Order: sequence, then structure tokens, then C-alpha cells
Amino acid sequence: LVLVSHMAFNTLEFARCQLEYMSQQWQATGGMRGPFDMKLVKVVQTRRQLEALGTSKPMVVLTTDASLDCGMSKELLLRWGGDPKSLVLLTTPPPEGSLSHRLAETRPPVIATLRIPVRVPLEGKELQDHIEARARELRRLQEEEQHERQMKAILGAAARAVGPDDDDAEDDAGRDGG
Repeated sequence: LVLVSHMAFNTLEFARCQLEYMSQQWQATGGMRGPFDMKLVKVVQTRRQLEALGTSKPMVVLTTDASLDCGMSKELLLRWGGDPKSLVLLTTPPPEGSLSHRLAETRPPVIATLRIPVRVPLEGKELQDHIEARARELRRLQEEEQHERQMKAILGAAARAVGPDDDDAEDDAGRDGG
């Protein structure tokens, strides 16, 4: 049994840290480290760690993204989805419009089209356009920052020019006249 998630280790460690807030009865259910001491569950955070366990033997892999649209769940579906010995078991109703929803609504054998985003370095005109757009955005942000500093300086100068004595004088005049 393998739990695959980039944050799996951190999540379990956080849960272990919260044991002191659980009832004494619940704390007693799990040995020294509590109910989150999962001896039979391997926790992996990367594909490399999963591969190190060996993929030739049968295993149950739990992933955290129920949509199957991103992360490790999508990677594993791409890798193992074509194998007739593989099974995708959805433990919650899949989100509308997600890949898992399409799989749940389709009778086997399932043939799904997946988008696999790939980063491609920009070249030529695309690269130049990108550099120019970034430079324009940087200039815009710098101009906004400069404008904000100028406005703060003007407001600060105006506040100093009015001064606290002027406010008191106006308050006194209002009380005398009323």
C-alpha cells in the first residue's frame, strides 16, 4: 500500500503533532506514535521514490487528486492506465468535467484523450516578444510604484502643512460659534 503525494510526509507529521489534542482513548489506539503510525503504508513524495519500490509487483497506490487532472495521479494514470491489469478506483464522486468524471461515465474499455502540457523554450520572434512584454510590465510596475511614492509624499506634506494645531483651532471655532 503506497500513499503518493508531494505533501504526504508533511501532512502525516503535522497530524502526529496534533495527537496531544485527541482524547486519551483515541491516542491509545495507535501504539507509540499514535494512529498515524502506518507501518504497512509506504509514503512517497516523488515518482523516483515510487519507482524505487519496484513496479513489477502488485501494489495499491493512493493519490490525493480525485480529478486525475494533475500531479502524481495524472502521471500514474498516463504510465499505468493502458495496462489491462491496472484499475482506477474512485473513492469519492468525481468532480464534474474532470478526467476522473469522464472515466467514471464511460464503459470499459476506456479510451481517453489527455492533454499533456510540455514546456518548450521560446525562440526567435516569440522569445523577443516575451522579453519585450516582460520589460513593458516591469516598467508599468515601476511607474505605479513611483506614482504611489509621490502620492504618499504629497499626502505627507499636506498633513504636515495642516498640522495638529490647525485641527484644534477649527474644533475650537466650531464650539464657539455653536
